[in-house]
Amino acid sequence: MIKKHFFFTFLLLMGSVISFTSCSSSDDDGDNGTLDPPAYKSSSALYQVTSSNSKYSSIEFTESGSYIVVAKSAINHAMQNTEGKKFSFAMAPWVEASTRATTSGNIITGKYTVDGNKYILEGFGTITVNTSGDTTVSLEIAETGSDPYTLTAAKKNQMPGSEQTDKLCRSWKVASLGLKASFNIEGAQSFNFDKTVEGGDIAELMATFYADMMNWAANLSRQYGEEIPQDMLNKQIEEQKKKIYKAYTTFESVIFSQAGTYMVTYGNGTLAVATWAWKDNSNSVLQYSWNYANMNASGASGECGIQFKGSKCIMTENQSANNIDTVVKGADMTMTYTLEEIK
Repeated sequence: MIKKHFFFTFLLLMGSVISFTSCSSSDDDGDNGTLDPPAYKSSSALYQVTSSNSKYSSIEFTESGSYIVVAKSAINHAMQNTEGKKFSFAMAPWVEASTRATTSGNIITGKYTVDGNKYILEGFGTITVNTSGDTTVSLEIAETGSDPYTLTAAKKNQMPGSEQTDKLCRSWKVASLGLKASFNIEGAQSFNFDKTVEGGDIAELMATFYADMMNWAANLSRQYGEEIPQDMLNKQIEEQKKKIYKAYTTFESVIFSQAGTYMVTYGNGTLAVATWAWKDNSNSVLQYSWNYANMNASGASGECGIQFKGSKCIMTENQSANNIDTVVKGADMTMTYTLEEIK
């Protein structure tokens, strides 16, 4: 039989159910996807700056026509601020917006065009790439309003091309987020949640999830004689929802590049960069790490299943755990990110 004071016990368990070991999931029932080659595939490259006096760590031109200039101060920024925190799905880390890297000196991004070996970066200036050998280059940089200067850099090897890589490496906007969750309760009706929100409104999704779960826990406790005043419960839920809406912003868009960059943009204009690679290309499972400099470093990382349906990309991240408590015998949570290509 379920033990008494279940509601308050469940409150304590709330922190642990969102720190499960992540595993990936992908389905095979979709079509192969219909996506044209990105416009700037032949111009894409990531240059790792080797000049010791440079404020920049890397400069990248992506397949879909976006540039990403990463300052040395931005490296590991997102990972360091999520390390040790309990969060669910790290593909779009739920950290407070104020702790993310921003466009103010850490990450600069925008659109670019190409004229021969000269790149024209919207809102930044121009970069002329002069190649010496297979990987060594010099970058002649003329930032808007500043004197030109030259940096040395090494061109990073891109991962081998494949059908899945070519489809994934482009810019995407978040069309919807879906969350499915279930908790297997000893001797009682399980909790089940299934909701999808338009866009990348993580706050709305998690606020609804929290409210549904706490109402369910309270109703279950009442069945076993525990008094849970509804007005007290409603007040607690509203207070927690306000904190969620204040702390979390929307998950707006993502960029994947063949050089292994994964960049997330948020609704308040903040950015964060990660790195990715295929763990199992044939089964469309990728791995990622928020340590931009080292895929294998400890910290915020995980796996995600990828599926293409028409012109959409479906990312699926699953987390599960068993025997969380004598009451909660198992739990499973799946986040689905539906992406649409940004042309």
